[in-house]
Amino acid sequence: MSRGLLHSTYSALPSNYTTRPLSSADVPFLLLKTFDITTANYSTHLGKKKLQDVEKELSRLKLLRHHHLVSILESRLERTPTGWNLHVLTDGSSANMTSLESLINIAGGVKLELTRRYMRELLQAVSYLHNNNVVHKGMPDSDTTHWD
Repeated sequence: MSRGLLHSTYSALPSNYTTRPLSSADVPFLLLKTFDITTANYSTHLGKKKLQDVEKELSRLKLLRHHHLVSILESRLERTPTGWNLHVLTDGSSANMTSLESLINIAGGVKLELTRRYMRELLQAVSYLHNNNVVHKGMPDSDTTHWD
């Protein structure tokens, strides 16, 4: 689907998905992000410890479910000849959403009523994260999607 500097993104279907869908909306849409970790630091004891911490945090994040957040369904860290690959499988339902950044660039702005709705949804999601002891770094508008 896409390739960035540090990761690739693929669309995916469950391997046990055999039911014939009534429509394309009935097909579960998943996204698999694969991060290539090739920095030499991650071959050291401290680097491996940091990767174990990432695995532990992903295990915790897999338990979280909120309708305004992308769900992490599964993750796996594997050794490669050049370093590590981290695979993260997410609910891909937000893949067709428009980021707030894109919406502003296309429309030139967002009406006040819609802005209030987006802020309410964003604050509900952030509150849910905080109530589950998740600390986020930043929330750039390019990573913030709106849900219709």
